[in-house]
Amino acid sequence: MTPAAGEPTDLFQHDLRPRPFRRDGLAGRIAPFAAVTAVGFAMVVVPPRPSVVAAFVALSTVIAIAAAIVWLPWDRLPRWTDAVPPLAYFLFVAVLRDSQGGAVSGYAALYLVPVVWLALYGAWAHVVVAIGGVASTLAAPLLFVGGEAYPSGEWRRVVIMTGVAWLVGWATYTAMEVLRQQSREVVLLQRASQVLAGLRTPDEVVETMLAAVVDLAGPVESDRRAQLFRIDGDSVEIAAERDETGRRALGLRFALADHDDLATAVRERTARLEGTHVYVPLLVDGALYGVLGATSRRGLAQANRVTRIATIGNIGALALANALVHERLVDENASLQEVSERDALTGLPNRRAWEGWIGGLGAEGADGGCPLDVGIIDLDHFKAFNDTHGHGAGDELLRAAAEGWVGVLRRGDLLARIGGEEFAFLVLDAPTGVAAQLAERLRASMPPGSTCSIGLARRRPGEPITAAMARADVALYRAKGAGRDRIEVADA
Repeated sequence: MTPAAGEPTDLFQHDLRPRPFRRDGLAGRIAPFAAVTAVGFAMVVVPPRPSVVAAFVALSTVIAIAAAIVWLPWDRLPRWTDAVPPLAYFLFVAVLRDSQGGAVSGYAALYLVPVVWLALYGAWAHVVVAIGGVASTLAAPLLFVGGEAYPSGEWRRVVIMTGVAWLVGWATYTAMEVLRQQSREVVLLQRASQVLAGLRTPDEVVETMLAAVVDLAGPVESDRRAQLFRIDGDSVEIAAERDETGRRALGLRFALADHDDLATAVRERTARLEGTHVYVPLLVDGALYGVLGATSRRGLAQANRVTRIATIGNIGALALANALVHERLVDENASLQEVSERDALTGLPNRRAWEGWIGGLGAEGADGGCPLDVGIIDLDHFKAFNDTHGHGAGDELLRAAAEGWVGVLRRGDLLARIGGEEFAFLVLDAPTGVAAQLAERLRASMPPGSTCSIGLARRRPGEPITAAMARADVALYRAKGAGRDRIEVADA
């Protein structure tokens, strides 16, 4: 399946940020944070010990967070809800910190836990909110409680901890974004290889290759474009083009001028355009099929990204070679099929084609089918003609008769040579009597000095075509037995 025009290039889209509370692997993600939390809560035994109420509130808070993580159907909730449990963690730390003496408790470092979690698994907006949570939960007691538990010197802690939270959040989030992007590109490359290997037409290969290159050409939010350049006469044509929205602008051309090759022409033509450009020659069976171009306003200059785009081009070239071979084989098979169903002497369809027709029309006919007449033609005294005039003259007679009959039948009627001097025809969807008139014209169009006999039958409702053909054959033998050069119609 290839991306459709006008649609985003989402064929290879990979979820860069899966839901953090999804069931698979949840225990492994939660374990380090749970361990730090458990150690922090265990320190309440160190004097001064908290009140029972404060310990109960802190413990209830962390249990409620854990229960929500385990039991809520996160896959059915909006993405922003992923930030609620880590932000609720600030309440747990604030209660624990206040119960242990406030500023001197040592619990302020736990405020970094939700920052790290959201930097690992959330969006940047979530990280910013968490950094704000660090600042506000540290500043609020200074503003509204104060006293010995929260002296004014703690403002230094607010500023420093907020700065450290920002540094930790930014560094962790940036590192994770690099890893996510690399993972996405690896997955995209694997999917592109699999999809391209299964395509069978050059157009599908080109569309899929461009979609993959657009996804690889830069960050999701950047302007990206992929193009296929090909030589057409004395100019270069953009044979295919796609951007990050799926829009295409085909048929643009520029002259080759004095350039020696396609790659040089493309580079010089696009060098003045804004952004970074990468070009990959597509070699198919040792010949230059075209040049694959990628453009992005940022991110394309990274070496690994350029390498992967080149890999897509190389895989695409192999897929193009396979698709071209497949297309050629399909054409050759179609030609062979045509030859196998064509009578070499008269140029008419042969018995194989005839049987295909009646099979396609429903050899087991059904009530309510369209009217259909079947006729069988036999050249009179053909064996004697061959013996007297020779096989060459007999062949010429068959060709001449067939040529005359082709001009008699209506468009849509079918005529085939089904045996030596025997022919058959189908008259489709005609009123009663039309087939008999056509049969008379067929008989009258025989070459001078030769005659034919015809048996004709109209298919009965629900009758198989093969049965109608058998009745026409009986009628033919009646015509031959009655003196030849005549038409006999089977009983309706």
